[in-house]
Amino acid sequence: MDAPAVSANPTNGLNYIRPFGSLGLGDPPLVGGKTASLGELRDLLGSGPIGGPDGFAVTAKPYRDALTAAGSGTELHALLDDFDSSNVAELSRRAALARDIVYSMSPCGLAPRRQLAGLGRTAS
Repeated sequence: MDAPAVSANPTNGLNYIRPFGSLGLGDPPLVGGKTASLGELRDLLGSGPIGGPDGFAVTAKPYRDALTAAGSGTELHALLDDFDSSNVAELSRRAALARDIVYSMSPCGLAPRRQLAGLGRTAS
């Protein structure tokens, strides 16, 4: 299945890009905690003598859209919902399976994981 064409234009309704100035501490689900903190920092420092970083964030939406387009979202939910996450061995097993699902949806498939393993790193 071909992935839908995506524009990086933040006004196209896809909300893939957000400027730091529009982010704050309420945005971790959208861009992650560290990036939301950068937006908050920019807001707090404003135009003061130090200033805050100017920039943008790529939201989690393109990742979620890619999972949906590949049909992997349902499979990941089935794997990761409703299990005892305090069971570290089971958590590790399911995390490895989840990584395989995500890697397999990319055009490179599992190749990046095999390359890491070839460098002597554990890829699981």
